[in-house]
Amino acid sequence: MVQLHWEPPQQQPGPANRIPGFVAAAKALQQLQQRGLVGAVGVSNFDQRMLMALLDAGVKPVSNQVSYSVMDRRPSLFLARFCEARGIPLLAYGTLGGGLLSERYLDVPANMVRIDTVSKARYGTLLKQLGGWSWMQDLLRVLHEVGEKHGVSASCVAARWVLQQPNVAAVVLGARNATHTRDAQRLFSFELDEIDLLDIDAAYEGAHQPTTDVYAWERGGSW
Repeated sequence: MVQLHWEPPQQQPGPANRIPGFVAAAKALQQLQQRGLVGAVGVSNFDQRMLMALLDAGVKPVSNQVSYSVMDRRPSLFLARFCEARGIPLLAYGTLGGGLLSERYLDVPANMVRIDTVSKARYGTLLKQLGGWSWMQDLLRVLHEVGEKHGVSASCVAARWVLQQPNVAAVVLGARNATHTRDAQRLFSFELDEIDLLDIDAAYEGAHQPTTDVYAWERGGSW
């Protein structure tokens, strides 16, 4: 599968460049697929407007990979239902918030956290928008408590939460070592029950709630 990510999200080429719009790029990938050179065509960080433009042009992606986590719930506002109604499953990245959704950061002061990766920097900025480090600690504490109940890590609970959301087909997880791999395998050893989900939602409630579609804020739009 080849995934198309488009930034900025214009459909037509801008006056200062000769880059075609994302619809033309998607059609080119579709032609490669028809020739047997590409197995499938998916997209990443496409919002409803961009997806509708593709569908109107006769291009239906097999999936849409977006940032989706227990702290970044923007897909649940509009996109998940939109995609489900059109048979486009979601693939979730950023499920662990760049690694911040881990017991490693529970009860750790904000000034002791090393932002040593691009991913941590991205989700650290997102975290500030949502409610800051103290809000994050409340969420981590609940994830940890739910994890203890099921015998898994807080990270595993965070990933499992995303898997149980409507129209999510898979989560994308990074694994740097065997411990991470074993932890990921435990995703399928349990399910979050109604009480777990309510507890997690209660911890999230203190967040600065987003009102826009996926990736709108990153593209300079409102939260």
